[in-house]
Amino acid sequence: MKTKRIFRMVLLFFCMISLAGCQKEEWNIESVETEESTVVEGRVITSNGTPLANVVVKVDFHKTKWLAYYKTRHKAETTTDKNGKYRLFFTVKDDELETEADKNSDVNKDYSLIFDMKNLDSKKYFMASDMVPIITSVDPPMAELAEEVDAKIDLFVSSFERGKTYTQNLYIPQKRYIQVTLKGFIPKAGDYFSVSSAFPYGFEMDPEQGHHFPDTPYGYGKMNDYLFALHDAEQKTYQVPCALNENNILTLIRKKDGVYHAEEHQLFVTEDTPENLVYEY
Repeated sequence: MKTKRIFRMVLLFFCMISLAGCQKEEWNIESVETEESTVVEGRVITSNGTPLANVVVKVDFHKTKWLAYYKTRHKAETTTDKNGKYRLFFTVKDDELETEADKNSDVNKDYSLIFDMKNLDSKKYFMASDMVPIITSVDPPMAELAEEVDAKIDLFVSSFERGKTYTQNLYIPQKRYIQVTLKGFIPKAGDYFSVSSAFPYGFEMDPEQGHHFPDTPYGYGKMNDYLFALHDAEQKTYQVPCALNENNILTLIRKKDGVYHAEEHQLFVTEDTPENLVYEY
């Protein structure tokens, strides 16, 4: 039994080495655009349609085969100009096209369009990590933001056509912190009271794709419900991040005696919006 266990450990060790050795990273950045070039272009803006310059935009190709092979090929890279515009071009190679053999195997090929906002002020603009809290407690519900700021937003694309131009715009709103006071609720064991904010954020989508933020072409940005939880006092005040110069949806959720109740409040946030909003149950 001991011999078999050692053999399995050794086999696993060599498999891990083999997998690590199969991981490849290639650079295929082109300097000349041709008729065969695939083009991805668009604009990155913030609140009030203000352009965002110095956002790094990239296209990467990925090829994966479960437990056996991984390849990343960097295809194009640029930064947005003073008007928030970017333009990428690259050639779709033959080995990046899906073949019939690929369809009948565990090989997967796709691309990622990456927007890296490392040059932006994370205190002023919403980053992806702002909306991914780490759950620290389920009962009572509590969470905290990740310490590291993830400044990248990825869009995965199954394939690109040669000689075709694609447009992809991105919206990154500015932050405005609003004080929200919750009062008039005395929690018991298992009770809680939370508040979250939702706002337009991210990629501009085709109208047929659905799940847009109301009256906008963009997706949803949301601070998780569990991020702000009242569980140990009758009244608390929170700093709730909202999107500046946008319509925000504040959602209040209460659990009392095992019964849930939720209500939504629409709030257009400007620089003149009251600094403190009070909601009472």
